[in-house]
Amino acid sequence: MKRIILILQILAILLILTGNFASCGQNQESERNQESEKEPLEVTKYFLTGVNCQWVDLAYDGKIIVINNKTALEKYVTCTEDSYPEIDFAEHTLLLACGGTTNGIQDLSSKLFFKGSKYILEIEIALNDATVVERWQIALITGKLNDKSDVEINVIAIKN
Repeated sequence: MKRIILILQILAILLILTGNFASCGQNQESERNQESEKEPLEVTKYFLTGVNCQWVDLAYDGKIIVINNKTALEKYVTCTEDSYPEIDFAEHTLLLACGGTTNGIQDLSSKLFFKGSKYILEIEIALNDATVVERWQIALITGKLNDKSDVEINVIAIKN
């Protein structure tokens, strides 16, 4: 009788371990599938340099602003000669992200992805050792997005 109980206990332990190994493999496969579902999208950086314009009324709160027309653009840009840099809003959307840090910024890069039903803007900021309040903004032109498109921002700060 003791022998049967011992065999049943060993079988139960083996079943539990097999289940754990199987679920670990499924989790790793699921993570790989989620990562591979990220579809990179083409973007063009949008600069206000070379024109008499500057960004205004930015909250620098790490959020993203989706701009789909000239009226919306005029809320965030002021120009001395009333000549805004051209964007074909019939074909494109301007994504404007801004934030701040308490370190100096060495480099700023970005990538836009589509994953599932939402857009993800990944911004990577390389920081240096300077202790300074510094603001950043990045503006990107991409294909036309719906005003109700779900756009998420993911800021990754790397201290060098």
